[in-house]
Amino acid sequence: MQISLIINTIISLLFIYLSFSLLLSTIQEYISNLLEWRAIHLKESIRQLVDDDNWDPQVTEKLYKSPLIQSLNQKGKRSFWPKDSIGPSYIDSDIFAISLLQVLRQYHGLDFDQENNFLKPILERLNSLKKREKRQSLRRLFQTLELLAEKAILQKSDQPAKAADWQQEIADWFDRSMLRSSGVYKRNSIGFALVLGMIIAVTVNVNSIAIFKSLYADPALNQAISNTAIMQIKTCQEKGKDDALSCLKTADKQLNLAQLSRLPLGWKADVWTETNLSQWFTTLLGWIISAIAIAQGAPFWFDLLNKVVNTRNAGEKTSSSQREKS
Repeated sequence: MQISLIINTIISLLFIYLSFSLLLSTIQEYISNLLEWRAIHLKESIRQLVDDDNWDPQVTEKLYKSPLIQSLNQKGKRSFWPKDSIGPSYIDSDIFAISLLQVLRQYHGLDFDQENNFLKPILERLNSLKKREKRQSLRRLFQTLELLAEKAILQKSDQPAKAADWQQEIADWFDRSMLRSSGVYKRNSIGFALVLGMIIAVTVNVNSIAIFKSLYADPALNQAISNTAIMQIKTCQEKGKDDALSCLKTADKQLNLAQLSRLPLGWKADVWTETNLSQWFTTLLGWIISAIAIAQGAPFWFDLLNKVVNTRNAGEKTSSSQREKS
């Protein structure tokens, strides 16, 4: 009985974390889209890539004027926002490579037939441009592109390399760079999620310590929430992780108001008259635990809750089979 109560308490608490994580992800996604954080981060990453941290990002601006890249920006002018959209939040590597080569041909005199030209003559023209260029950032870009062209030539040892091979190397270079950039964006997102998680924890008074005590002291409520969690996980887990998370966004609707009112969530009218410093310290600790937990994200809690539920079910099947044998 005691073990079953503890497992149900864990399942209920994980389900509550999952519900608030879904709320956090919805808020974070809304803020990110409104402020165009992904688009800003992408443009900054491209600026560092092609303009080499130069504060006069001419190549980046020319790239963003490319018809192919402009076609990716679906937001355009936004009537509810004072500024126009900064640009797309995602650029395919092939589109980047084609647009960059277009910029080189249009603005920097690297004229060539992209489909039919062999790469060695292009490499010679690129080397000549690099020597004549006065801007250090452009010289470094030309040097990088020169190295990528040489790599394409080496990899085509059985036949002459063409401009299309160079374009593919540029696309691969962009993919590798954006992979590193996405890691930076994720780290920044985690920091913001912690701040947002703390705001949610304080605003809604999501005190992990108080919630755990309440669940443990009220087996009926504990059982009701854990049953809801198990039912919801079972319903959603067959859809794959992405679809399951969309399915779980309705999880809070499965908790009726009577259940929620019995949890220590929200604020009482006389809460600010509390003078017990020990209780305030416990509350602060509970908020911090909740903020860290909520910031882990819905996929984390979905996977963990799935494992706990499966372990619980496996234990029940084992106990049932042992009783049948006896």
